Amino acid sequence: MCGFMPGAPLTTSDGFHIGSVCAIDSAARHFGPREKAILTELAHVAMNELELRRLAATDALTGVSSRRAFKDEAGKFVALARRHRSALSCITFDLDHFKSVNDTYGHAAGDQVLAAVSELVTGQLRRTDLFGRLGGEEFAVLLPHTDQHRAYEAAEKLRLAIRTLKIPGSHPPIAVSASLGVASLDPVGDDIDSLLQKADEALYAAKRAGRNRSAMWQPAGTAVQAERRRVLKAGRIVFMNRHAVTECTVRSLWENGAELALSSTLDIPDAFQLQIRSDGAEWACEVAGRTEQRLIVSFV
Repeated sequence: MCGFMPGAPLTTSDGFHIGSVCAIDSAARHFGPREKAILTELAHVAMNELELRRLAATDALTGVSSRRAFKDEAGKFVALARRHRSALSCITFDLDHFKSVNDTYGHAAGDQVLAAVSELVTGQLRRTDLFGRLGGEEFAVLLPHTDQHRAYEAAEKLRLAIRTLKIPGSHPPIAVSASLGVASLDPVGDDIDSLLQKADEALYAAKRAGRNRSAMWQPAGTAVQAERRRVLKAGRIVFMNRHAVTECTVRSLWENGAELALSSTLDIPDAFQLQIRSDGAEWACEVAGRTEQRLIVSFV
C-alpha cells in the first residue's frame, strides 16, 4: 500500500486542472521545499509537452485538425472499418478560385474566409466525424459508418451551406463556393492514403465539370479515366516569377490538365507554369488536387 504520494497539479493556460504529477513510495519520506520545487518544475515540463502536442494537432488558423493529426486519426478509423467491415467514406473539398479572394481582398480576408468555412462545416458535422485542413484551401472530412451515397448527400449539404455563406468585412460580403469529391473505403485494398487519393480524384472531376458541385469517385475505366494519356515525361514546375524551379514527373496528360509526381508538394504554390522541355511545351497551371507527392492540375 502507498504511504507517500505528494503531487503537483497539471494546470492548463486557462486555469483548468487536468491531473497531477505525483511521487509515489510505499514508505513515508521527508518532502521539503527543494523536493516540492522539483515536482512543480516537472509538472510545468509535462504541461508544456501536452500543450505542444495539442498545438501540433490543431491548425492554428481554423482550429480544426492539422493535416498530420487528421491522417493519424483517420488511419485508426480506417483500421477499425477494415477489421469490422463497416462503411467509411471520405469527402475532400477546396474553395473554388480561392486565389482570387486573396488577390482581391487580401490575405487577411482570405484567412477570415478559411476560418468562417471551417466553423460552418464543423457545425454541419456529427460528433463522430473527423474534420481536418490538408493545406491551403483544401479540407477533408471522414464519415464513419457512412456509405458513398449518404456521403454524397452530406457533401451536397456542405456545398450548399458554403455557397450561401456570406463573410462580412467588404461590400458586398465575400461569397465563395466549393468543389467536393466523395469516396468510400474498399476494406480490402484501401488505406488512408488511397482513400484520400480517390476522394481527391473525385474532387478534380467536380472541378472539371464546372466547380461548385460534388462528384463521387468512379473506378478505373470510366470516361474520366479513359481521357488520360500516360506519358511519364520529365517536367519542370516554374514559379516565383521564374526564379524557382522544381523537377517533377508528368505521369498523365489530357486536353486541359495533367497529373504530376514529385518528392514533396509542400512548397508548391497553387498556380505555376509547367514545362515539358523535351516537347517544347509550357502551360499555365492551377492546382486542382494535391496529396503529399502528387498534383492534379488544370491548364488555364
